[in-house]
Amino acid sequence: MSDFLARIVERTRARIPLEPPDRVLAQRVAGGRTPFAFSSALKREGVNVIAEIKSASPSAGSIVSNPDVESIAADYARGGAAAISIVTEPDFFLGSRDWIARAKTTGLPVIMKDFVVEPSQLMNGIAAGADAILLRAPILAGLASRSSSVFSTRTAATRWSRYTTSRNWIAPSTAVRASSASTTAT
Repeated sequence: MSDFLARIVERTRARIPLEPPDRVLAQRVAGGRTPFAFSSALKREGVNVIAEIKSASPSAGSIVSNPDVESIAADYARGGAAAISIVTEPDFFLGSRDWIARAKTTGLPVIMKDFVVEPSQLMNGIAAGADAILLRAPILAGLASRSSSVFSTRTAATRWSRYTTSRNWIAPSTAVRASSASTTAT
């Protein structure tokens, strides 16, 4: 893991206690969502674009302060995007999990992009309405060396196992298997 990625992970770990998991909301949202919405959107004929909304990046600096998420997402939908990616990391990318629900007003599925280091983040992403959650293999490799069961526990995935379709996705009784640089979980 690079030094910069390690700094992001460290900051994320410090943020986790301030964001307790909302199991009740996650269960309610998961029960009402369209199963496989994200993967289905990517099976459309032709090129399928996942359009991203983010406010900043460490390399580019500020991109757009306080983005009008609904307007940007609507423009993406009108432009033919298959899905929307929301960068939710608040410290380095100035994102917000609240943007997920705002982007979903378009009817497009949304993938949450953050630096997931604990199962509670998965639960909170689901509670926010994410149809998919990006997992980064370098972070998962670090977690595996720290604790091989961090993502294999039932804590975050119990109610969502019926939404898993791929060997790369989280299921309650299996560990995450990262077969590429990034793995997607629903």
